[in-house]
Amino acid sequence: MGGRKKTGKKEKKLRTYAIPKVFDCEKCSADQTLHINISKKNNKKEAKIYCIKCKYMIKYDKVGALDSAIDIYNKWCEDIHNNNDKNYEGNDDFVDEVLDEEDDPGETL
Repeated sequence: MGGRKKTGKKEKKLRTYAIPKVFDCEKCSADQTLHINISKKNNKKEAKIYCIKCKYMIKYDKVGALDSAIDIYNKWCEDIHNNNDKNYEGNDDFVDEVLDEEDDPGETL
């Protein structure tokens, strides 16, 4: 006499996260306004980045075959930060020295 067929425990599905397609603009600091379009022309990938709010637009000609929108966004952010560092004329060491002096009690008169 056979018994009932036992059912095993159901496996929980792992949660998958979607890669974002809309990003925050580094130029105008607006949330969710930066769009990236990747197109393929003549066996070469091109990427166009544009912001809806500030109308900023840039084009990348050399895009890798496996690059996605998030890779291009990260590359663009690095380019912006590198360009800002070159154009920045302030002295960060001076700010660090001032902060260190405030923390140090030094001599009391």
